[in-house]
Order: sequence, then C-alpha cells, then structure tokens
Amino acid sequence: MTLWQRRARVIVGGAAVLFALFVAFEFKRRGPAAPAQPIAPTDPTAVVESIGGRIERFQLSRENASIAYEKQLTYADGSSKLLGVTIATDERNGDGPFSATAREASVGKDESTVVLDGDVRVGSAGIHARTEHASYTKSDNTLRAPGPTEVAEGKTIANGVGMTFDRNADALTIHDEAVIHMADANGGGVTEITCGTAIFARRERYRRFEKAVRMRRGAHVLEADVAVAYLSQDEKRIERIELRENARIASSDPSPGALQSLTGRIMNLTYAPDGASLEHAVIDENASGEHGTRVPSAERRERGDAG
Repeated sequence: MTLWQRRARVIVGGAAVLFALFVAFEFKRRGPAAPAQPIAPTDPTAVVESIGGRIERFQLSRENASIAYEKQLTYADGSSKLLGVTIATDERNGDGPFSATAREASVGKDESTVVLDGDVRVGSAGIHARTEHASYTKSDNTLRAPGPTEVAEGKTIANGVGMTFDRNADALTIHDEAVIHMADANGGGVTEITCGTAIFARRERYRRFEKAVRMRRGAHVLEADVAVAYLSQDEKRIERIELRENARIASSDPSPGALQSLTGRIMNLTYAPDGASLEHAVIDENASGEHGTRVPSAERRERGDAG
C-alpha cells in the first residue's frame, strides 16, 4: 500500500468516526419524540363520529332527498347531528327542486323532524329564504322558522319575523312585521308594502297581505285591512289588487283640483299592461272621495248598484 493510500484511509476513517459522534449527540440532545395526542371528540356524548359522507335516500314527506355532510355524530338513542349539511331533492310535480343548507342539522331517531341551525338557507323553484333556525316536519311537509327571515323571489325582496313554508301548497308565509319590495321583471312597477302578515301563494299566483296593510305604488298610497295582489300568467307583474275592509287609495302628490283620495269597504284596482298605471277602479259599499271630484274611469257601487 502506498503512502497516499494509507493517508486517504486514515482520513476516511476519521470522518466516519466524527459523523457517528455527531449523530449520537443529536439524538441524545433531542430526546425521544413526544407521544401523539389523541384528537378530542366534537361531542363527548356521541357514540359514533364520522367525517364526511352522504345519505342518498333520506325519506322526506313525499320524496327522497340526498343529504351531504362534513361530519356526522350519532347518539345512543338513535338520533344524529350533521355538521356542514346540504339537503337536496329533485323536481317534484313540476314544482322544481328543493334545497336547504345549514351549519348544523339534528335528525330525530324516527326521522320525522329535521332541525336546522346556523345560517339556514332554503330554496325552491325560484324562491329563497334565509334565517338562523328552522325545523322541517315530515308529517305535514312544512318548514318553520321562528325568528327573523329574509325572502327573495325574482325582483321581490321581503323580510319579517317568523316563516312557514308549506311545500304541499307551495305557499310561503311571513307571520309578522313583514316588509316587501315588489317589482316587475324589468325592475319597474315598484310596490313597497308594510303589513303584519304576507303570504306568497305561488301556485295560485297571488300575494296576500294582512293586518294594517300599507302599499305605495308610484304616486298612489293604498291602505286596507287586507290586500291581495294577483300576478300575470307569467308572474312578471301585478295585474289586479283587491283592498278588503277599510280600503283607501290616495295620491301622494295630487294635481290642483284633482281627487286626492277614495275610500270604501272594498276596492278592486286593475292595472295596465305596464304593471304600473292604474287603469280601472271599482269601489263596493260606503264609497266616498275627498273634494267630491270624480276620477276618470272609476266606478262607484253602493249595495251592488252602480251610481
């Protein structure tokens, strides 16, 4: 072995010893790795917790729904809670699909009720509602929300307190403190409404307003105990409004000498095809007008007789 080979062997051997000492020192300094901490359960009372999933054939009242969730908790009594939940159905009898999302959903052990909590959003064939808490009852196929609710349908925006959505009748009701902004498909024919209760009877194409109803359409202010707005066949504009009990229509900016208001027990108002211009008015019983000036194309009826 030559001199340079012996030197190379000594250098390589020394480097190996130094590397071994370095590795041993590092392991000794770091010490053993800490044991992994167990993941805390979302709810200690749940007997089963699963991450992510889908229930494909969850039976609602008259149809199946699919339920997707981010997490499922199952309890000893057979009930379950779903986190990050989306419920969806297909179109039924031409009514369009139905969907609901929420941060949480609790399902009873017999699946007769579903309670939704946290940013609840509901949609069905063009109408959408948002609230914080709602419950679905399978026996009557109805969704109920006790608190503040926002509703949107086409160019209509509404809000109030308390909501019921009867899916069999395709009717949504805002129960109290209703405020509604209605407009035609082009954003015109604007109607601003305040009342106690508002009913969106979608299948019959009318909107019913109850309890201290006040409506503003253009230059006219309408008031009554009950008002019913009938929509056109394509549901894009208001064709007719019925004012029932203590009916009154007034101009917010009347021309000099013109009739300022009309009152009666019942009043039927027909609107032109533009959805905004008042075309015809019929007043039944107790009709009267301020200043005694007759309105063009308006009729007055007392006890069924034209006067």
